[in-house]
Amino acid sequence: MAKTVSRGVGDSPTIKKYIDKSPLEELVRRALNREAPITNILIKALSPNAFIDPLPPSGSIGFKSIPVITVSQGFYRVRSTGGVFDISVEGSGDGVIAVGYIELILEGPGLTILRIPENPAHRIMGIKVTVAKGVDHEVLLIHKSGRRAMDLSEIIVEQGDASRLALVALFNTGSILQARVESIQGAGSSIEKTILVNSTQGSRVEVEDYSYIDNPSVSVESYIRSRLEGGSIAVLRGRGIVSRRASGSRIVYGIESLINDAESTAYMHPFLDIHSNNIVEARHYARNYLLTMDKLFYIETRGLKPEEAAMLLVHGFLTRGLSRAAREIILSNISSS
Repeated sequence: MAKTVSRGVGDSPTIKKYIDKSPLEELVRRALNREAPITNILIKALSPNAFIDPLPPSGSIGFKSIPVITVSQGFYRVRSTGGVFDISVEGSGDGVIAVGYIELILEGPGLTILRIPENPAHRIMGIKVTVAKGVDHEVLLIHKSGRRAMDLSEIIVEQGDASRLALVALFNTGSILQARVESIQGAGSSIEKTILVNSTQGSRVEVEDYSYIDNPSVSVESYIRSRLEGGSIAVLRGRGIVSRRASGSRIVYGIESLINDAESTAYMHPFLDIHSNNIVEARHYARNYLLTMDKLFYIETRGLKPEEAAMLLVHGFLTRGLSRAAREIILSNISSS
């Protein structure tokens, strides 16, 4: 049965108890202690509008939510005005842990696509996105996990003044996924974050999006949408903080789940912390949708097979509100099994 949890903030016990994080904690411990094979991520540009430089691993580079795990490679700085990048793993296999960190610097308008293909290796990966002043850009992250893989992902966004960013992240999950997105915006900037979870394997998912508005005339829209089936469990959290300096700003948080079976469950928790009395808009919502027989039957009467009717609803749910380019790419990467 789908549930909505509205108590507690951040790491409250009410939320934490639904996902057993011990396998992820053990994964990080094994990586830190070199008790498992450690490998690097590799990034390759498939278009000429980019420059990729390796970064030397150090304590100053890494993640906010998980420990820094340094390896010989796997740390990159990428300057992009648009293009496609493939992020692969140097060696793979069951029990292998791939580690990587990417600084993505957006210096001009365009569309940047980061593709992470399915791999049996576990992954610990961070991505920092920096948007230059006045730049309008769209970023798509396509993240596919192996069926038994565990993934820790962190995305940090920093925007210059008067910049615009549309960020879409699709996670086709493995066994366990923990993903965190954090953003801070310059004055007059806007961001629309859409985090999509396509969980079809009885996986355990925890997604947290954090927004901090500390400048005037900032617009933040954050949407988390999960499709769950096969006994999957998802904890979806959104937290937005608006400071006293953020006059004329707006913030919207929306969390939604599409539940395909009675064994899957979504716990959703949007939360706003507003410290300014001069903002344009502040609202949040959480909604569950059940994929019921009557909805499927209605579509089937239009001539579609049952599996086609189900995927039509899934596609519409996950791609609603996206740009045409993002919608086409997401549709081509949604798994049906």
